[in-house]
This record gives sequence, structure tokens and C-alpha cells, in this order.
Amino acid sequence: MKKACISSCRVTAHHVFHTPRQTSPVRILMFMVVMLGALSRIAAVSAQECIAWHSAEVTGRQGHGLAYDKARHRMVLFGGHRGETPPGTWEFDGKRWFWMHGSQPAGLEGISLAYDEIRDETVLFGGVDSHLGFRAETWAWDGARWFLRETAGPSPRTDHRMAYDSARGVIVLFGGYGNQGHNSETWEWDGAAWTLRATTGPAPRSRHGLAYDAYRGVTVLFGGKAGVFFGDTWEWNGSDWSLRAQDGPPPASAISMAYDAGRKVTTLIGTWNGRGMTWEWDGDVWTRVAEDAPRKASSGAAAFDADRGIVFYVTGGWPSEYSAQTWGWDGSAWTLHTPQRASRRPSARADHAMAYDRFRDATVMFGGGFTCVNENTCNRGEYRYIKGDTWELDGSGWKKLHPDPREGPMRRSCHAMTFDPDRRMALLFGGKTLRAGFSNELWGWDGQRWTLLSQEGPSPRVRPAMTYDERRGVLVLFGGGSEEGPTLADTWEWDGTQWFLRSEKGPVSRVRHTLVYDSVRGVNVLFGGSSTKGPRWLGDTWEWDGVDWVQRSTSGPSARSSHSMVFNTGRGTTVLYGGVVGQYDSGNPITSSETWEWDGAAWSLLGSEVMESRFRHAMAYDETNGDLVVFAGWYGPQEAYSDITWLAGRDCNCNERPDRDEILDGTEADGNSNGVPDSCER
Repeated sequence: MKKACISSCRVTAHHVFHTPRQTSPVRILMFMVVMLGALSRIAAVSAQECIAWHSAEVTGRQGHGLAYDKARHRMVLFGGHRGETPPGTWEFDGKRWFWMHGSQPAGLEGISLAYDEIRDETVLFGGVDSHLGFRAETWAWDGARWFLRETAGPSPRTDHRMAYDSARGVIVLFGGYGNQGHNSETWEWDGAAWTLRATTGPAPRSRHGLAYDAYRGVTVLFGGKAGVFFGDTWEWNGSDWSLRAQDGPPPASAISMAYDAGRKVTTLIGTWNGRGMTWEWDGDVWTRVAEDAPRKASSGAAAFDADRGIVFYVTGGWPSEYSAQTWGWDGSAWTLHTPQRASRRPSARADHAMAYDRFRDATVMFGGGFTCVNENTCNRGEYRYIKGDTWELDGSGWKKLHPDPREGPMRRSCHAMTFDPDRRMALLFGGKTLRAGFSNELWGWDGQRWTLLSQEGPSPRVRPAMTYDERRGVLVLFGGGSEEGPTLADTWEWDGTQWFLRSEKGPVSRVRHTLVYDSVRGVNVLFGGSSTKGPRWLGDTWEWDGVDWVQRSTSGPSARSSHSMVFNTGRGTTVLYGGVVGQYDSGNPITSSETWEWDGAAWSLLGSEVMESRFRHAMAYDETNGDLVVFAGWYGPQEAYSDITWLAGRDCNCNERPDRDEILDGTEADGNSNGVPDSCER
């Protein structure tokens, strides 16, 4: 049986209960300055401030829908598929993607979206649900929430196409694939009901292109498939279909089309023989206008941005490499607007750790795991490979650092990190290493090199929680998982020279919990986790003042583990995001997308669906820019690792936030590392 990532408490003779060194007048003065600064920032920020997470890109997928909301000047994206269909609505303001909160349709792929200009709403129809099969609901998005408009009309289907006829004020739908196979039905939606307008015209098909030519007042159709690929061009005038061309682009499916109102042409994006191509239809002939198109120009979605005069295209892909790059076509060239692989950045991973270095204004990240051993053990976090790379995120982007590998930590996952302002070092403790198993090493990173600071003190363990108590000048560590199996409940402190066992009383033993230092109140805040000695998931809040643990609250966030937590010095509050809150019958984790805030007296929910749910990610607070920074983790089961960086700042108005998106772009710079299976219990 594979060993779980958990370790017994080994207390030797020199591990005694210890009172920390006496606090010096200088330290008291420094603490008062920090505290007064934090209090002044709190007074300037409303307690009701919301949270607005944004990213430079969308999670990779295929089979999603895209439409342009003219009233709100934003692209709307919904759905798609990546192993498990990730539900969710995204909006793009021309620079950033925002995860939209609120009730949403079930996760769907193979959908179609169209914007209804009369009613100012984005309409969604059909698709396929990974659990419920083909769907036939009609939904509408008003920028704040989805409304179920109708359940009658076209039969359940997927891979159909829709376009808005602005002259007649209706949405035109053609084709698709359902329980009866491919079909050739033409339907129209007037905002209240669907009407079947024709059953003849183009042959039955799915995954074709469809766009409305507002200058000529016709809906244009090209290609698709139904056993064979089509290369014909048709037009619908509101009453009849007419065959307009049988030459032009090669026969193809999984294409996208959008009408460029500024140039009065229909733009087609697709892939033939593995190569992307761009074509335009002027009503008479097709012209190949570019020798290339975005990579992964298959199973994506396109829409025309009337305000910017650009056809935006969000790429798709196949199971071997999902994609969601955002490209723009201005009629002469393609531009990558939200690079997914434009510069160096860390690869997808989970169970890594981060800490913010306030002196160098950089978020430091180390290690993590990726690639499950096999599908049956994936949800238990058994990684085939673990990493040993050091990265920093500053104002210019992610940078991979190259310390001497002979002098730094071994590859590992399930470790803990925090920042020590007294020694100006990011500290790393424990984890599951590449070759030596569970670790109790304490390492320090000064921006140039790693230094081994201690190998004595707490027993080897994984997923402990750790923070730095600035008032008393000590590193505080609680719990974790022992190599023998049980979770631990010991409290340790490191004074810069040696470790001291401070308590074995207080919170129940646990793993995958969080611990942060509240610099306003001078206490260390602990929340949640999971335990082998009680409830599997915990939802309790505790505080450590250096002498005793005090349980502060049992209400607030639901019980969870594998979440993240930081202290926001700008608001003087503790912020919590995400985690695992339960388990489906299939064994897959139930994950949270909630963001909570603790002010020392009560928890407040800042947002329940402001970012994709995830767990085993890492979060840090960038004090200089006032940003919460989240990187990677799992956003779903079945090896759905993330490599996206998210930011959330103090400002509630997303459109007014400073533009820091250049730091979100990047590429994976390091190739796959050869590792060994890594096992971490949730």
C-alpha cells in the first residue's frame, strides 16, 4: 500500500517548552509603526469593499461560446470542455478576463451564444452536459446573472450555430447534433419563443460557421460535417436558403465565423491539415487574407467587437493540448491580446508554496507536483513528478531563478513557506522530497541563494501551516501530516537559531490548514484543514498569541481543507480563498470558489463565485501593489491543473484598476522533469 504523506511527532530530550526571548524596545517600536500604518490604511478602505479577481487569460478548453455585448462593451464567454466540463461565465474588457459570479447554467460544451441587441442580453442555447447529456434550454445573460428563458423549441443538441439578425430582431439557429443525429432545421428566437422556420436548405450538419451580414441583410453559413466535411456557402434571407458558393475555403468543421461590420466582410477562422487559415467573404467571393491564423484555431469561438473594430477569437483545442488564447484580427494581422505562451512563466502545478518578499517587492514560489500517477489515484494527489524550481513574480513578470541546485532544497511538494522580515528571507519548511521522503529541513531564500538553516526540531512532515510572528520575532509552525499516517497538533517556534516546542494543546491535529500573522492585532490566525482524529474537514478559527491557543469562531467559511489564506495589510484583515469542502460519490472533490475575510471578530463573505473554484493552489499578498496573488492549483478533477495567475486588488471597480496584466502573461520555461511518484493525502 502506498504510504500517505503524514509523520509522527518525535520529541527528543532537548525539545522543551520554551518562553520566547524578551521583546526589545526596538522591536516594540517597529511593531507599533507597522500597526499604525495598517490602521491608517484600514480607515481609508470601506469595510464593504468587494473582491474583483481578474486574469490575463481563460482556462484552456474547447467547445465554448463567445458573443459581444454592445451595451456593456465586453466579450462574453461561457462553457467549454476540459476533461470535466468547467461551468462558468467570463467577460473580457479588451485587456483582462474576469470570472463572473452569480447563478449559472450547468457546465456545458458545444453551445452557441448570440447577443440580442433589442433586449441587451446574451442568449445561450443547447449544448451537452457531461452528466445529463444533450440539452435544450434557452438562457439569457444580462451582465449580472443568467435567466432560464425557455425549455421548449429546438430539440436537445450540441455543436449548432447561432447568429443575431439585427434587421428582423431575431436570433437564427441552424443544425447541430443530438439524439437523432445531425439535423438541418432552421429556428428563430424573438426573445419570447422559438419558431421553426425551415427544414430544407443546407444538408444536415454540425460544427459549421454562421454569421449575420448586416450590410446585405443575410445570415451566412459555411462548412461543417455530418460524416463528411462540407465546403459549401449558403445564405438565409429570413425566408429561404440559397446556395452561394461551392469553392473557397477547403471543406472543414470546428470553424468559427464573425461579421466585421467596419469592413463589411465575414471573417472565417479554421484549421486545415494542422495549419490555421483566415478567409473573408464579401458576398460574392471568398478571399484568403492571411497565410496563418491563431494556433489551435479549432473548436474555438469568434465575435466582432464593434467598439474596437476587431474580430476576437478565443482558441480551443483537443484533449492533448487545451488552449484559450485570445487573439484579435483587425483586417490585416492577428495580434495575441492575452498571451498564454508569450514569455517565461511557471508550468501548471499543485501543492507548491509562495511567500511575498516586501523588501524586494517579489512573490517567491518553489516546487509543487504535476501529472497524476493514474486516474484512480489522481484525486488523492499522487503525483508522478514533483518540481524543484524557484520563481519570482515582480512588476515585470515571472522570472525563473537559477540557484545552484547542489546548494538548495531538493524537489518537493506539500511544503510550507512564509517571509521573515528580520532576516529578509523567504523561509521554506518540510514537504515530500524527490528522493529523501518527508522532510523537516528549514531553508531560507535571500533573493540570490538558498541556505539550509536547520534540520532539527519538528519531525518530518507535509502540509503543515507556517507564518512569521513579527511582534515576537519568531517563526510559528503548527501541525501537518506525519510519515506514519496520523495528523499532528504540535506548535513549534524558531527564533532564528533553534526550534522550540511551544505547545501540544489547542486545535485538534490537522493537515492542509492555513496560518497567517495578523500584524494589526499581533496574533497568529489558523483556519480549517482536515484531520485523522475527528471530522474529515474542519471549519474552526483559532488564534495563537505566543502563549495560548484561543478558539475564536466556529461560524463563517464552511469546513474545508487545501484552501489558501493571507493577511491583507492594506485592509488589516485575513483573506481566505477556495479549498475542498466535500466529496462526490465518485470520489471527486467538491471545491469552493468563495473568498472570505476575517477582521478579528467575524468572518464576512466577499464573494462566492468571483473566480473559478480551486484547491492546492498558493496565494500571497503583494503589499506594494495591494494585490492578492493566486497561482495554479487544481480547478477540478481529472488532472485539471492550472497555470494561470490571478490578481485581486483593493479597488472594487474592475474597469478602474491599474493595468498590471503584463505580469500575468508568460510561458513555461522548464521542460518536464524526471521525478518519482509523490503522494499527499487531502
